[in-house]
Amino acid sequence: MNGQASAIDFQHAELHSYSSVHKLVRNLEVIPSWNDNSLTFKNENETGYRFRCTELSAGKTREAFNHYRLAELLAEKTGKEIRPDSLPVQDLHISADNAKITFNDGKTSWEYNTLSDVLTRISTRPINKNESYSPDSTVKVFVKDYNLWMARSDTGEEVQLTTDGRDHYDYATFVSWWQVNELDKGEIYSPEIEITWSQDSKKFIFYRLDRRRVRNMYLLQSVPDSGWRAKVHYYERDLPGEDSTEDLEYFVFDLEKNTTTSVAIRPFPSYLVNTGPGWFNDNKRIFFSKFARGYNELDYYVIDAASGRVDTLFTERAATMVEYQMAFGEKTKDDKYLIWASERDGWSHLYLYDLVEKKLVNQITRGEFVVRSIVSVDEKTRTVWFLAGGREEGRDPYLTHLYKVRFDGKQLTLLTPENANHDIHVSPDGKYFVDNCSRIDMPTVSTLRRMIDGKVIAFLQEADASELLKSGFRFPEPFVTKARDGITDIYGAVFFPYNFDPAEKYPVIDASYTGPQAVRTPKNFKSACRNNDIALSDIGFIVVTIDGMGTAMRSKAFHNVSYKNLGDIGAPDHIKAIKHLAGERSYIDIDRVGIYGHSAGAYDAVHAMLIHPEFYKAAFAMAGNHDNMMSKAWWDEQYMGMPGEHYKQQSNLELAKNLRGKLFLVHGDMDQNVNPANTIRLAGELIKNNKDFDMLIVPNVDHGIIYDRYVNRRMWIFFARNLLGIEPALYE
Repeated sequence: MNGQASAIDFQHAELHSYSSVHKLVRNLEVIPSWNDNSLTFKNENETGYRFRCTELSAGKTREAFNHYRLAELLAEKTGKEIRPDSLPVQDLHISADNAKITFNDGKTSWEYNTLSDVLTRISTRPINKNESYSPDSTVKVFVKDYNLWMARSDTGEEVQLTTDGRDHYDYATFVSWWQVNELDKGEIYSPEIEITWSQDSKKFIFYRLDRRRVRNMYLLQSVPDSGWRAKVHYYERDLPGEDSTEDLEYFVFDLEKNTTTSVAIRPFPSYLVNTGPGWFNDNKRIFFSKFARGYNELDYYVIDAASGRVDTLFTERAATMVEYQMAFGEKTKDDKYLIWASERDGWSHLYLYDLVEKKLVNQITRGEFVVRSIVSVDEKTRTVWFLAGGREEGRDPYLTHLYKVRFDGKQLTLLTPENANHDIHVSPDGKYFVDNCSRIDMPTVSTLRRMIDGKVIAFLQEADASELLKSGFRFPEPFVTKARDGITDIYGAVFFPYNFDPAEKYPVIDASYTGPQAVRTPKNFKSACRNNDIALSDIGFIVVTIDGMGTAMRSKAFHNVSYKNLGDIGAPDHIKAIKHLAGERSYIDIDRVGIYGHSAGAYDAVHAMLIHPEFYKAAFAMAGNHDNMMSKAWWDEQYMGMPGEHYKQQSNLELAKNLRGKLFLVHGDMDQNVNPANTIRLAGELIKNNKDFDMLIVPNVDHGIIYDRYVNRRMWIFFARNLLGIEPALYE
């Protein structure tokens, strides 16, 4: 039996934790800033980072500017110590002649003239979230006293556009579902305007948001910043099946006519918005798409701005759900065509719509692969570029590649042939892209490439994992096995302890998040380095991730397994996969299996203990949504449909009586995503059934509890005690 969980093991776990591992690896990706004829990016070194500049046509790379001189000038202007290897530079832009460099330091915008060696503050318009300026900057629209107002720059005169706005029934005001209010103080009126301008600055579309019927969720803050009395906070939340939703209705304002026109779409819950509203380039029409409640229908509308008339271009329908991640599109600049993604043939593919004739022209892509996103569209050459996975024979179907294809579906071309995941950034003109190419077992190589043919123009940088490898890090190992049906391939990864010995026996931990909107197994090197699985394995475990049937980014049939069936949690596939691995690898102890997860993954962890107690012996569950009736309306209505008996049947609360193994529940008391009542109610049911378990409520922590250092340490200790069977030697 393996006897890890020493102080040294904990130290390695800390070293490889999500918040610390970045100190051991550099240059995981290039995020470019695009200039007129070049790009700039950060290149990390032993002491910090420098900015490098690559010419787009020639591919030559150099330092972007004199870092020492700019540091001196910034220090003079700000009175602060500025190091050349940690310049506070954001939104960097270099002119075509390299004479002017503009950037901001998070507070102030600057211009550096490299010829005159002068650094100057740039006067910029203060950012006010309550204001929206027309594209030509001649008109300002703002919210005041729940209504819309307008002011022209030439006169400054303020004109009231609406008069009937009131509290919780106001105009163009964005209200984040993250917004938490203190009960004693109530909601602080701090409007954040949300309108969409036509390109000619003559019209804008806006909404009225009706929050009068929305009900609150509550949080008890036991450890406030000051005082001895606990504070009660609240936030608005639509729950599945409720009629008391926050509803939108849309209007168009015409500045020339001084008229407001109602859009002929009945008020609907705000969470049903899919794409738009966005303007056609003719400034006469608006595109918009929305779901129906239950998410089995989606309508794509074309709105006439002058009359408010709405024409339905098409309706997506599904017997299960129309997946929101697979419902996207891009209109051509000439307003003639729409490229739209749909799963109507069983896979996510692209379709061409004629916006003039208002009809489907043809299906662009087809086959057993998944189009993940549209990258660029060129109506002149009638070409669309897109990211997809699963097309290349013999490769992990989750790895994304860049392709191009003509509108008629001909000349489909692979532009990134390397057997790896390709995370790309496209230049504004659509001629170049940065390719961050990697796998979980291959550090990132970043290059500049041409969009037309994928040709590599310049090598930019390669991730430096030397210190990470010196620390004992082992590359996770991808694997493929068969799903519950014995036919379908499912994919996962194995994470090893830093001092792995194949002659030893290790407990295995299932790191679960069955989503079903996500993929749990990392696919690029950055996500392979930065996760909780590596640190947990260092304590003395084999940690596995598995994407079983019902999860995202595969065929429609594959995904449909989870519809109205989140209680499946992929367990038949997970158990089968772990048994398969154990059969091939003598170091896996199939009699000591644990599971952990966060959010929906925490639901997975608890549910696995309740429905498969013969297999899972211990579970650690962070911020779990243990009953879907208490969750976000959009998420549950998307994957569970409208509430019914199946909600109750799949609730962890209803199954609490089945607990046999070791269970640790954790929740932050300020979690406005998954309310802590989820965990507390589950605790109540476990107590009713006289079940032993551990529970930790962490003060002043929200849904990001998965990254909390203390919580992760408690997870390591929990599994060491209950799967390794030892009391870990702790450390300071």
